[in-house]
Amino acid sequence: MLAEPDKTAGNGGDAPKLRAACENCRQSKVKCNLGGKDTCIRCNRHGLQCRYRAANRSGKPKGSKNRATLRKLGQLQETSAMQDPPGHRAGPGGRGEIPLSQASTATACGLLNEPHMEYSTFYRDPLSDATNAAFMSPTFLQKEFITKGLTTFPLAVHIPNVLQPACDCGEALGFHTTRLQNLVNDPVHTRFDFSLQTVRAALAVCRVFLQCHTCHKDNSNAILPVTTLGLTSQFFEYCISYQCTAHICTGNDGVGYGEYEMSPEEARRVRRMLIRGRLHQWKDVITLLKESVDLSGSTDLEGNWLQHVVRGYEATVEAFLQKMSHRLTQLKTHLTHPHGLLAHKTALITGAGQGIGAETAQLFANEGAKVIIADIDSEKANSVATSINTRLGNGRAVAVVGNILDEKYIAELVERAGEFGDGKIHILVNNAGFTWDGVIHKMTDQQWDTMLAVHNTAPFKLVRAAAKYFRVKDGESRVIVNISSTSGIHGNAGQANYALAKAGLVGLTKTIAKEWGPAFGVRANTIAFGHVQTRLTAAKEDGAFVTAPDGTKVPLGIPGKQLEARKGRNEKQAYPDIPLGRPATPEEAAKSILAVASPLFSYVTGETIRVTGGRNM
Repeated sequence: MLAEPDKTAGNGGDAPKLRAACENCRQSKVKCNLGGKDTCIRCNRHGLQCRYRAANRSGKPKGSKNRATLRKLGQLQETSAMQDPPGHRAGPGGRGEIPLSQASTATACGLLNEPHMEYSTFYRDPLSDATNAAFMSPTFLQKEFITKGLTTFPLAVHIPNVLQPACDCGEALGFHTTRLQNLVNDPVHTRFDFSLQTVRAALAVCRVFLQCHTCHKDNSNAILPVTTLGLTSQFFEYCISYQCTAHICTGNDGVGYGEYEMSPEEARRVRRMLIRGRLHQWKDVITLLKESVDLSGSTDLEGNWLQHVVRGYEATVEAFLQKMSHRLTQLKTHLTHPHGLLAHKTALITGAGQGIGAETAQLFANEGAKVIIADIDSEKANSVATSINTRLGNGRAVAVVGNILDEKYIAELVERAGEFGDGKIHILVNNAGFTWDGVIHKMTDQQWDTMLAVHNTAPFKLVRAAAKYFRVKDGESRVIVNISSTSGIHGNAGQANYALAKAGLVGLTKTIAKEWGPAFGVRANTIAFGHVQTRLTAAKEDGAFVTAPDGTKVPLGIPGKQLEARKGRNEKQAYPDIPLGRPATPEEAAKSILAVASPLFSYVTGETIRVTGGRNM
């Protein structure tokens, strides 16, 4: 409150205007008062009771400074006890310097008996008593008390947990959990970007709740974050199952992401990346929940169920991330080919019922190509075609069964391939073949003729029959890949017929590259495989065989003693002649065919690519 000055006292002039100030923090009431309350900001911060009293122009409370001004106003009460005591030396002005008046001391003593203010119940912790005042810095004490060494003024009270406001984390988390529940109940009619924003906000508030030091983290209060994580799990399961599959991509948003028109595959890729980011946020919140709730010491029923729930969420998020990562790994090759390396291509692959040919057909289909599977084994060929169509959709693969040594079959094969590819064939892989081994002095004419027919004559006739689909100028790339062997490069004992046939493929490939490359842009390359784990390199004792055109059963494989002799005695290096220390898998061999047939090898033609793991380099 404001004190009215005495106009008759002093020298009779106009008295300085007075205003109220706090005796503790010495702040003007005009500056520090909060909405008319009796508590100022600075006192609130330090747990002090605000004291407003009359003050001079400088805003300092009465009795602290400018005593001469107050004496002129007649407001400084001086009694006889305030006169100079005997023997007290006078100051330069003739008056004795009194550091602390008895009136001020009496005023201070009166303040000791004043009741404390009642703070609002909005604050949780009550004020401490005056016993802790010694721990309070005397910065805000009156000057007289500091001079006298009185640092335990009752207004300077230390509050251990000063003015902690009530926490609203639980209410905020409940609000966002309700929004998340509404989203999970009807995710189809909610825009995808709005859904992600709802999930992101809910997880962010859940994170704040778990990191809050005020909120209790017992099993009962843990129900809110557990519920939030459960609803988030349902949303992710819906998105991964329906929003990001290869054939289902709901377009209920009405506008393309970022207001740009995008293809369905591009939209799926964007959704996968965004969902993966939210999955990592979900994983972080699960980790915080595990750290916030003391599960190790919970042996009761509540602790057990909460522990199982958290472990279940951890397993779920890892499964989701692994599923998304597998697809994102495939997408790395689609940076410049969003629909696949072989999108809108038609590929004809011989010997595609098993082994390297079957794996090649699967990879080509994965990269967007339509595949014609040619093989003599009806059951195996149809099995591969059914697998591709079931996984990627009908119309992605067709099986054409027959004997590659039959000219009528070759003509039928090329015709059906052209029809399946809407009048186009872009890729031809001559992969069909087998071995019929024998040393030179014991090899029969049938063995010799059969190997040359399978590995030279049949590929030549197939290329000749498909010439009308390759000798075209429509601006689309076309590739012929002939599968050879290192036996055709280095030779191999017991395989004179096979080595000659595979060497002949190298010459055929170079001729195609020179004849069809300049005018039509056809690329032709040979891949010479080393040791690949197929029925041709397995032990002959396994019983694999192939039936020759005349009905003769030709055993396949290598004698077991020769296989054991090729292996080293060192267990750590089973194949000492292969720097990588192991044979290739059919899938690894198929990947090399995919690379040669893809645009990644757009400037490679007429070459023989050796895939040997470093053998014979």
